[in-house]
Amino acid sequence: MDITERKQAEEALLLSNAELRLHAEQLNRFNRAAVERELRMIELKKEVNQLRQRMGEAAPYPLEFE
Repeated sequence: MDITERKQAEEALLLSNAELRLHAEQLNRFNRAAVERELRMIELKKEVNQLRQRMGEAAPYPLEFE
């Protein structure tokens, strides 16, 4: 019984699975970086708002989600 095709299909699946894992890891790293960047931007906007309020000026960044 020749199982060459089956072995080739199994190898192709293993390769495809490894590629998907790599892409998932890359996407996860990108998402983490994007979220960290957004959180930092929010913190900076809070700081600017606080400084402007101390100066008696209006806060330039509305942060309604707080």
